[in-house]
Amino acid sequence: GVDEKFWRPQPQIPVDPHLVISLGQARRDYDMLIQAVNGLPLQLHIQASSQWYIRYKTQVGDLPYNVSFGSYLPFTRLRDLYARANFVVVALTPGAHHSAGSVTIKEAMAMGKAVIVASPGGAEDYIDHGETGIILPAGNGLALRDAIRDLLADPAATRRMGERARQVVETKLSYDRKIRRMAAEADDAC
Repeated sequence: GVDEKFWRPQPQIPVDPHLVISLGQARRDYDMLIQAVNGLPLQLHIQASSQWYIRYKTQVGDLPYNVSFGSYLPFTRLRDLYARANFVVVALTPGAHHSAGSVTIKEAMAMGKAVIVASPGGAEDYIDHGETGIILPAGNGLALRDAIRDLLADPAATRRMGERARQVVETKLSYDRKIRRMAAEADDAC
């Protein structure tokens, strides 16, 4: 589940149509994501741990002009970052665990954001492809680039996906729903 009361749309914060964000560190394929957005008319902001960034800078060098990096943010500022974003991308490595990226996916959905997930499997537990986001195979940088371009080119569809994602959170993925389901299962077991 996700705390839909905290992670919720912030209508007072304007959405930047050029801002795309990606968050987290575990099993992320940021190398592929950075290559996929290089030269696109957007600003990709990666919010990951400083250890990832240090490794990237050591092995690859400077980030492309349209990619920025951030480290720790308090939850309220992280919520504001989600609110400013047009959509969220979670690029996972091909060998990632089934639940990798699930926290980021559910937070983004709760914030009313469309999510593109490059996943080896598991994202379909949360995302309805084409309705609340886009699911791609892990490791396919060309498909990822195309999906990013598609969402950038169709703001109305991107907004609808985000609205539907929020509805899914409210009806299926909220903490309240998860707690009620667990309580019912515990009652049934007794």
